Parts: sequence; C-alpha cells; structure tokens
Amino acid sequence: MVFTLEALQANDGDCLILHYQKTAAGKPTRVLIDGGSAGIYSSVLKPRLDQLRAKKPLDLRMVMTSHIDSDHITGILDLFKALAQQRDDGEEEFCKIQTLWHNSFEKLHGGKPAAVQSATVAASLDGVVPPQGLEHFTAAVVASVPQGNQLRKTATQLAVPLNQGAGGDPVAAPARGVKIVPIADGLIFTVLAPNAVQLKRLKEAFDPKGIFNPKRTAPV
Repeated sequence: MVFTLEALQANDGDCLILHYQKTAAGKPTRVLIDGGSAGIYSSVLKPRLDQLRAKKPLDLRMVMTSHIDSDHITGILDLFKALAQQRDDGEEEFCKIQTLWHNSFEKLHGGKPAAVQSATVAASLDGVVPPQGLEHFTAAVVASVPQGNQLRKTATQLAVPLNQGAGGDPVAAPARGVKIVPIADGLIFTVLAPNAVQLKRLKEAFDPKGIFNPKRTAPV
C-alpha cells in the first residue's frame, strides 16, 4: 500500500493532496483537501495539478473543504471557477472531480429562509461584516459564507455531486459513534463531526422564520 499526504505551500492556510494506491502498480486515488488563500490556486495548486495530470485530465476522487475560512476555501473556489470557465469556453476540463464534500451554512442550519433582523444576523447569512459587533475570528468566518455558497452553486453547474457517499447532505456523524465512508479499496474516511445531536441543536437555534436565536439552543 502507498499512502502519502502532500502539504502544498499555502501561506496561512492549508492545501493538501492525499495520494493512495493499494499496490505500487495500481491506479492512484487522489483527494484534494482545502485550497489555501487568495493566490495559492494560480501560483501553487494549479501547477501541481498540471504536474500530476501529465497533459491528461486528472481524476480527483474527491475535493473537500474542512471549513469555510478564506485561507482554506478560496483556492478550491478558484479551481471550480477555472473548470467552469473551461466548460463555458467549450474546452475539456483539466480535471474530473467525482464529488465535492462541503457542508454549507444553509445545510448546517437546516436550509430555512434567511430573515435578517440585525446587522450581526445579516452578516452571518450574507457574509457582510458589520462595522461593530463581531470579534476578528468570527468576522473572518462570516466573510467566507458567500464563498461557500458560491462553491456549491458552481459545483452544481459543473454537475459535480455534492457529498456523494456520505449518506446525506450535510456530511455528518450519527448521534452516537462515527460514520465510516469507503473511498477506495482499502481506504476509508471516518466522519467524527458534526453529529446528529449537534446539528439538531443548531437547527433549533433558528426559529421558523429563519432568525437565529441562541436562547432556543437546547443545553448540551
């Protein structure tokens, strides 16, 4: 078995390629995990993908985003935009993606309609950071919400299945234990979180109109 996790230079973010082969002579299975921050796709990720594909379309078993911070999701969104542009230009896409694993904000909170009642709620739904009211790290996450929404939209346009093999959308673990997902012969992913209990609590924090109310969240 050959198993390597290649870490690409991603500045303050992450960009990883998992390489797996059951045998040295077998066909490689590759999974792209995160894509780094702005500029990483063009300067690092795309050149590396071109090396791997050797002038042929590259098969990616999966592309996944660990979370929507801009230093993780931006390069993935840039990749999908580039593929969409190739399709619009009538060209063959330089890589074929079997599935995108990505839990969007909408899916995590139950897909209820957005009802904006304050600047902070508007920020959490639309990604527009208010001048006051959010600390630095929260503001950074909020600003990435539209990127996550755009990524799912572009994946749908490219007919890339969302969260394929995970047993549902979003990717989640059961209330107790973990979820085991076969990725290739001899390779599995273990989903630890979010679990069903955590998602239920998050959905309960939104009233029927889609307004976030922390007081509705059940105790742990």
